[in-house]
Amino acid sequence: MSHWFRCIEPFDILIVPGLRGSSDAHWQSRWDRLLRSYGISVMRVRQPNWAHPDYNVWKENFIKAYDRCRRPVLIVAHSLGAALTVRVATECNLTNIGGALLVAVADVEQHEGRDADLVRTFAPLPSSVMNFPSFLLFSRNDPWLKVRRARQLARAWNASLFDCGRLGHIGEDTQLGEWAEGLSALTTLATYAA
Repeated sequence: MSHWFRCIEPFDILIVPGLRGSSDAHWQSRWDRLLRSYGISVMRVRQPNWAHPDYNVWKENFIKAYDRCRRPVLIVAHSLGAALTVRVATECNLTNIGGALLVAVADVEQHEGRDADLVRTFAPLPSSVMNFPSFLLFSRNDPWLKVRRARQLARAWNASLFDCGRLGHIGEDTQLGEWAEGLSALTTLATYAA
């Protein structure tokens, strides 16, 4: 096993995609395959409709996936999946979360783009400290999350803030491949969670 992944091995990794899911080319799907190839336990939240999200349905499926985890959970959440993660974790007081990597959080309260109405049921975002270590990774030109708002959310959640530069929404369109910077953040998070 690569020394990079030794610190992740004690955890179940829970991948939480956002709006429209994560295709095979998305870094989340690449991580899923890569981590499994090293024998790491990876689970993925599945949703019946990635294009038309409903908070209550997505919450139920998040909890089903979370409940399948047997070891402490490291969450790898992108976009709307990150918003879902923090809200469900707060509402349900999930106690087996070792840490959460929150990438390009969808600001469901302040986003004004074409998909704003699709995500309104995910508001409000919590304003309280998470009871687990979390890293909030943001991009300076993300249409879903302004820099000022990323800082505000990180403060409220007591999350460590990581500036990824100008990577848009840090999704499939960015063509990040396996996204080494993100994997490095995940392994660092695992050391905080251990």
